[in-house]
Amino acid sequence: MPTSLLRQIVLATAVTSAFISSAQAALTISATRIVQASDKQSSSITVANPSTQAFAVQSWVNTDVDDGSIAVPLIASPALFRLDPGKEQTVQINRLPNDLPDDRESLFFFNVQEIPQVHRALPSPLPAPWHWGCSAARHRPNAIGKRVLPT
Repeated sequence: MPTSLLRQIVLATAVTSAFISSAQAALTISATRIVQASDKQSSSITVANPSTQAFAVQSWVNTDVDDGSIAVPLIASPALFRLDPGKEQTVQINRLPNDLPDDRESLFFFNVQEIPQVHRALPSPLPAPWHWGCSAARHRPNAIGKRVLPT
């Protein structure tokens, strides 16, 4: 390969990589599974921001279908909040009145989405990436006891 062609490829790669931002989630969630017993009204999970920039954070609970056809009897609070660098926020998952089965666990998903700040002074050809994380949230009826069920 001629030296000039190799030099052009290296230069093109360097210029391209300078415009591509790395996609890494900044928020961490304290647990990968949340088990809420049917006799408990709520459970909580901690969302932390170990990064050096503040984020708006959106949290919600949904089903695996996530099309709005199934009513979700759990609600995350606060649903939207600001999380400064190095800070933590406890998110409470509250149970709503429901008709969930008493003979088995019901599976839901707790979601956290980070929304980065927009810096108007800096021109950006690409929109800022939004990242989200997910934990399994299980509603466990007291009738099945504390036995561990398959995931």
